[in-house]
Amino acid sequence: MLKAIRNIKFGWIIILIGIILILSGISMIEGKAGDKTFLCFDEACISVQGISNIALGLLCLGVGFFKIKK
Repeated sequence: MLKAIRNIKFGWIIILIGIILILSGISMIEGKAGDKTFLCFDEACISVQGISNIALGLLCLGVGFFKIKK
């Protein structure tokens, strides 16, 4: 079992993190006006945070694919 875990490439983990970030960003953008996060309480701040999550998710996807190809 430990050998199987060690053989997993780190790129796949980064891709999974990127997908989670993108999904959370999309849910923040499509959310209701009354939603709150730990850092933001108004709708404009939440949409900026959602766009930032999407951008970070895309960056993680790019790095993950790069790590797999390399």
